[in-house]
Amino acid sequence: MLRGHLALFTDLPLRIEHAPVSRLVNIGRVAAEEGWSVSLTGVEATPDIDKLPIRVCAVARNPNGRTVINPFNAVIRRAVSSAGAVVVRGYWLGFFVLAMAWFRGVPLRMFDFHGSTWREVRDRPFYAALSWGMESIAFSLATHVLTVSEGVKSQVPKRAAGKCMVFENGVSPLDGQRVPLGQQSRSSRLNIPTDTFCIGVVARFGAHFELDTVCRALENIEADVLLVIVGEGPGLSEIDFGAHSNVLPVGEWPADEVRAFLENRCDAALLPYNPDWPCSTTPKFFASRKLMEYLAAGLPVLAPDIPGIHPVLRNHTLGFLHQPYAAEELASHILRLREDSALRKQICSQAKTIATEYSWANLARNSGFIEVLATNGSQA
Repeated sequence: MLRGHLALFTDLPLRIEHAPVSRLVNIGRVAAEEGWSVSLTGVEATPDIDKLPIRVCAVARNPNGRTVINPFNAVIRRAVSSAGAVVVRGYWLGFFVLAMAWFRGVPLRMFDFHGSTWREVRDRPFYAALSWGMESIAFSLATHVLTVSEGVKSQVPKRAAGKCMVFENGVSPLDGQRVPLGQQSRSSRLNIPTDTFCIGVVARFGAHFELDTVCRALENIEADVLLVIVGEGPGLSEIDFGAHSNVLPVGEWPADEVRAFLENRCDAALLPYNPDWPCSTTPKFFASRKLMEYLAAGLPVLAPDIPGIHPVLRNHTLGFLHQPYAAEELASHILRLREDSALRKQICSQAKTIATEYSWANLARNSGFIEVLATNGSQA
C-alpha cells in the first residue's frame, strides 16, 4: 500500500461548477498542501477539471447515461488499491468503495455525508429503504464521517455519531484580487444598464429551492431591478419566464465567469430555499458553498427565515431574512438595499471579513481533518 495517497470518489460528473465536486477538489487541495498525493475519480471530466493540480481518473458513462459504480471497474479498483486514505461522496458508491477500502485494509475511510437521501424519497418506499440500507452500511464501514453542517450531522445515526467531523463548505480563492470583467465576458454581454439593481442567484435548482416568492416580489417593484439566474435544474421548469420581464435565466456558467459576475455586476444575492423541503426545518442544515462565495464578493444576502439557514446569517447583519413565502416583505428588503448604498457598503465590508474565516484551509484545520490525515493516514 502506498502511504500518503488520498483517493477521492464521487458519483457525479467531474465538473467544477457542481458544488459536491468542488468540495472534493478543495479537500484534495488541502491534503496536497499537507504533502499528500491526490486523485479524484468520478464520471467523465471537463477541461476545467484537467487544469487542477489533482490527478483525475474519469470513469466513462455506461449506455444509459448513469454513473458507473461497478465495484469491479478497473479505474475504481486501482484508485482504492493505491490509497492510504479515501473520501467518498454518494451512499451507493460509498457502499462499494468503503467496502473495498475496508477489505484492502485502507486505514482511513471517510464518508462525505450531505444528508439522508431516503428522507427526500419517502413517497418511494423501495428506493427509500434501499438508500437507507446503503447509507447505514457506509456509516459502519467508514472510520470517519464528514458532514457539511451541524444540521446534517444531526441526521447521522447515533451509532456513528462519534465518527463525525463537521467540515463545512468554504470559499476559494480568497486572495483579495478581483476577477476582471472582460468586454467579451458573459456578464458584459448581458448589457445590464449600470443603474439597474442586479440580484444574482447561482445554483443547481432542485426541490430545495423555490423561485415563485421572488418572482412575485419583483412584480411589486416598479424600480429598475433585475434577477439574474445562473444555473440549471428541474426547478426552473416550473417558472414561466416569459411572464416576468425582470427575471433573466442565463444557464450554467464556468466558475471564473460566475465569480466575475458576482464581484463586478451584482448588487445583492439570493438564497431561495424552499421552506417546505423536508430538511429546511432541520436547524443549521444548509452549508451552501454559494453563500460563502456571495460573502466573499461582498454581497448582501436575501433569504427566507427558516430553521435550516446557515447561522452566520443570524449572527451577523449580512442582508435580510423574510418570512417564508412573504413576497411583499422580500420586495421591501430589495428596495431597502437598492436605496441605501451606505448599508450595502457596510454589509460588503463585514461580509468580506467573515468570508476570510471560511477558507478551505481554516475549515480543514478547525474540523480536525488535517489532524486526522496526519495521525491516521500514516498508519499501516
